Amino acid sequence: MIQSALIFALITFNMVAHAALPTDPIQRCLDVRRLVDISTREKVAAKEPGVLRFKFHKVSASELPIDHPTGNMNEVISALNHQIKNCEKDSGEFQTIEIAGQKFKRDEWCLDTNKKMLALAKTAKGDFQKYLTSIKTEFDWYKSDGWPENHAGYKKGHFQFTAYYAPTAIEARSKREGEFLYPIYENPGVVNVVAESKTFNLRPPLCGVDPMSKIMRGYCLKNTDGTYEVAPDRSEINQGALDPKYIIGYVKDPNDTAFLMLQGSGSLMLDGKLFHINYNGANGRPRTMLSRIVQCAQDPTCGGNLDTMERCAKDPHCRDEAKLSCNISQEIKHSGASEKLIRQYLDHPKNRDKAEDLRNRDQSYVFFKKEESGPFGSEKICLTPHASCATDHKVIPVGMNFIYALKNSTSWCVAQDSGGAIIGAHVDCYKGEGIQAGIEANSINHSGTLFVALPKRKHH
Repeated sequence: MIQSALIFALITFNMVAHAALPTDPIQRCLDVRRLVDISTREKVAAKEPGVLRFKFHKVSASELPIDHPTGNMNEVISALNHQIKNCEKDSGEFQTIEIAGQKFKRDEWCLDTNKKMLALAKTAKGDFQKYLTSIKTEFDWYKSDGWPENHAGYKKGHFQFTAYYAPTAIEARSKREGEFLYPIYENPGVVNVVAESKTFNLRPPLCGVDPMSKIMRGYCLKNTDGTYEVAPDRSEINQGALDPKYIIGYVKDPNDTAFLMLQGSGSLMLDGKLFHINYNGANGRPRTMLSRIVQCAQDPTCGGNLDTMERCAKDPHCRDEAKLSCNISQEIKHSGASEKLIRQYLDHPKNRDKAEDLRNRDQSYVFFKKEESGPFGSEKICLTPHASCATDHKVIPVGMNFIYALKNSTSWCVAQDSGGAIIGAHVDCYKGEGIQAGIEANSINHSGTLFVALPKRKHH
C-alpha cells in the first residue's frame, strides 16, 4: 500500500513537472509560482506517502502559553452555542479522526468538548483569563507540529495564522444602471463534487482535473440532463457566460466583487434594503491571490529567479528554498500586502486599463446566496467574531476547539469554517463585519503555535 502510494505521488509529480507553461510574462510568473506551491506539496507527499501529514503530540497543561490572554467571553459563549447546535446533528464531514496515534469520534471532539467548554465559559463569569486557566486542566492538550518542513516562507514546525472579515455593506442595484455595472451571482447550478458523488453514488472526478495540479475539480456545473461540465472561469463569467437570471445585484466597483469573493461573505444594501450574502459554492477553478497578481504584474521575472524556480520545481530532488523563492523587491512585496494597497495599485491611473485583466488572472469565482442573516461558515454555522476560525478540516475538523499563541498573546477559537487557500498548518481567524474588522484582519499574517483540546481519557 505504501509503495503504491509512493509510486502514485511520483507519477503525479512527474505530470506536474511537465505541465506546459504560457509565454505571457505575467501568466508565466503566476503559473511558475503556482507550480512551486504544488510541487513542494507533492515532494512532501512523495517523501511521506499517503497524505500531507500534519501531526500533533500530547503536552502537559503547564506547557500551554496562557500568560497574555486576548478574548471576549460573550464571543466565546456565542460561538460555543452555535457549535453545539451543529454537533447535535448526525451528519458531519468526518466521523473519526486520529491525533497523536489515538482515534477520536466526532461526539468526543464536537459535542462532549463543546458542552464542557460552554459550562466552563459560563462559570468564568466574563473573565477570559479565568476561562483559559480552567480549560487548561480540564482537557488533554495536543500541540501541532506545524509544517512538516519549510514551506511558503514558513519554517518547519510553524503554524500560519491569517484573518478574514465580512466587508461593510456594499451599495447595489437589482438592475444594471448608471455606475452599477458589475454583477454578483448566485449559484448557477454548480455542485460540490464530493457531496454529489456521495449522494448519487458516482465515481469522481465529475468534470475532470486541474491541468497543472492533476487534482480533481472540487466543483462542477450540473446540466439539466444530469451531465457535468467545467464551470466557466472568472474572465468568461465577466464576459457574460452565465444566464443573467442568476444575478443578485450590480455594484459600482469591480474591486468590491473581487474582495467579496476573497472573504466569502458580506452584505449588500440592495435597492436600499440590507441583505447578507453568504458563500454558496464556487466554479472549481484555481484561486490566485490578488497580492500575487499585482506582484507578478510589476516584476514577472521574480527578480530574475523565475527560470531557476521553474527548473527546481520540476526537479523531484530540488528542495533548495533560495532556488524556489520569488525575489521581488520590498516595495513590490509591500504593494500586495493589504486590501487597501492592492486597491490603490489597481485604481492608480497608470494601471486602470489593465486592472480588469489582472483581476481575471484569478480564474476562481465565488457564488453567493442572498439571506436575511449571516455570515455562515461550514455546515451553515453562524460565525462569531474572534471565536470562529477557518481551518483545513483534514487537519482540524469542524467543531474542534483550540488555543493559539502568536505575537505574545493567547486566544481561543473553534473550527467553524474553511477556505480555498486554507491548506495544512494554516488557520484563518474571522474578525467580524465592517471597516474596523477589515483593518484588524489585514494586520494579521504571522506564525505561531496551536494546541487542540480533547476530552481526558482514562489511562489503564
